[in-house]
Amino acid sequence: MTILAKQRPGVYSDYNTSKIMYSQKTGKSIAIVAKSNAETDKIYNIQSLLDAQTIFESSSTMYLLCKAVLENGMSSILAVSVGSSDNNYESAFDLIEATDGISAVICDSTNDSIQQLLMQSVLNASENKRERLGVLASPESNDSLSTWAKQFNSERILLIAQSPINSEGTTLSSCSLAAALAAVISKYTDPSQSFNGAEIEGFSKINKSLTEDEVDEYITNGIIPFEVVAGRIEIIRAVTSKTTTNGVADKTFKEVNTILIIDEVIKSIREALKNNISAAKNNVTTRNAINSQVTVKLQEFLDAGIIDSYSAPNVYQSSEDQSVCIVEIEFTVVQGINQIHITANINV
Repeated sequence: MTILAKQRPGVYSDYNTSKIMYSQKTGKSIAIVAKSNAETDKIYNIQSLLDAQTIFESSSTMYLLCKAVLENGMSSILAVSVGSSDNNYESAFDLIEATDGISAVICDSTNDSIQQLLMQSVLNASENKRERLGVLASPESNDSLSTWAKQFNSERILLIAQSPINSEGTTLSSCSLAAALAAVISKYTDPSQSFNGAEIEGFSKINKSLTEDEVDEYITNGIIPFEVVAGRIEIIRAVTSKTTTNGVADKTFKEVNTILIIDEVIKSIREALKNNISAAKNNVTTRNAINSQVTVKLQEFLDAGIIDSYSAPNVYQSSEDQSVCIVEIEFTVVQGINQIHITANINV
């Protein structure tokens, strides 16, 4: 069946993309690094459009990115101005890297070297218990999307290659669409929430309508495609830029939800076990208690439909350092439905 080669989510041969319900805010923030006249090397806590206008002025790129985030459901922004110089991005990313409570990082630059700095900041923060995603936009003059996308190849980096058009018909920076996407991905409390068909607010159109072959090309290269449905911009399928491992095609982290679920489970267990560091002894009694705590957490995620299954935790004392308690967990991430294939056997 030729539909097996297709990447677009839906029910084949005929399909409808369902809308998703809003849920409670996550308590996380979107980090924005962008040019403006505001003071550099300082984190501004933006809670409203008025805050952004007062600090950055409505003519700045920073203001437009804040506007896109706020219109798409995230009410907390941590903004760092780089002034007017490209030289200030690295220190701005360093500042954001050391900050807790961030779900996604965006910037106003499509320069390759600056985007690499953002990615490295995101990876460094995530390795140091400050898990987050980065959302990047392709340069408008990019002739080879696949070459651009291959520079990243990370489950923590999301890529877009289309630009939004506002109600006045003006084509905006593709970074505005990246900001809106970061907000949509971040605003749900359920990390298994599907983003297929999720609406993007604040824009009327996109600059490029994709053919079905182009949709497949985008998804294969780890780029998130968008389309206009009934006058509203929608995500076709939310994928990460992680497409290969050691040069071999790898779909493990294709869906954005995979890394979101892993982060949520690990952070939750880490938080649950935090008190054991100061109050517990590394003995059988404590290790049994830790085993029980981890099992309860995993069962909660199973009951909530966020993971599909889990194995009994393995908790033991390290043979190399008796003050270290090792907790091994194994679970299966829930996968969303991207396609439904209907096979009909018809008797006439």
